[in-house]
Amino acid sequence: MNPFASTLLRSIALASGLTLSALTAHAQLTVNQTIDPNPDLSVNNSSNSSEFTFTLPGASGIIHDVDISIAFSKSRTGGGSVDPFFNEIGFTLSLGGTSTNLLIGDSNLTNNQATFLPGLSAPSFSGTITFDDEASSGLGLYPVTGTFRPEGSLSVFDGLSFNPGSEFKLTVYDTSGIGGPVIVDNATLSVQFTAVPEPSTYAAAGALALAGLVLRRRMQKKSASQS
Repeated sequence: MNPFASTLLRSIALASGLTLSALTAHAQLTVNQTIDPNPDLSVNNSSNSSEFTFTLPGASGIIHDVDISIAFSKSRTGGGSVDPFFNEIGFTLSLGGTSTNLLIGDSNLTNNQATFLPGLSAPSFSGTITFDDEASSGLGLYPVTGTFRPEGSLSVFDGLSFNPGSEFKLTVYDTSGIGGPVIVDNATLSVQFTAVPEPSTYAAAGALALAGLVLRRRMQKKSASQS
């Protein structure tokens, strides 16, 4: 085999090997996305809700972990004469047809399924709650700043695949207009995922390997005919 052909074969083998290595060593990535509306999002009645939409980056992947931080406030109205009614606050996170409750809002105090109590001893709240399945504590009777496990489980998203442009939606609702509005200052979504190579990457690896095989056979035939 002449030196040029030998060098070419080695180059093709190296390129093919590097491409295949990239396919097998999928990158573990984390994307953080913050939405900061201006003005702040305000929701305050049972027939209304608002959404934050997080658009995943231009890649395909498989999700391993999801966390979300929400900076919000809710306080008394009417000059301080009305309770804030924290029990009205509801947050839901969804991706496609999969969703989970972060906070559950319920105005029916006789059969209350809400996450929080109305707030008789806590006139207002303003802070950031991070929802994380791995947090050491669950949510308490009233909202406080910190990291807590959500009402539902964020693990419902683990193992799901997504494509470029897939959207997480955070729905914010207030089950009644009695207390002050739920005011959301900002929200940050954190998604850990494994990147999945595009089909064109597999095609490139296959084409390189095939080119190397064809070249090797031709050189072998040429060598045999000259001997």
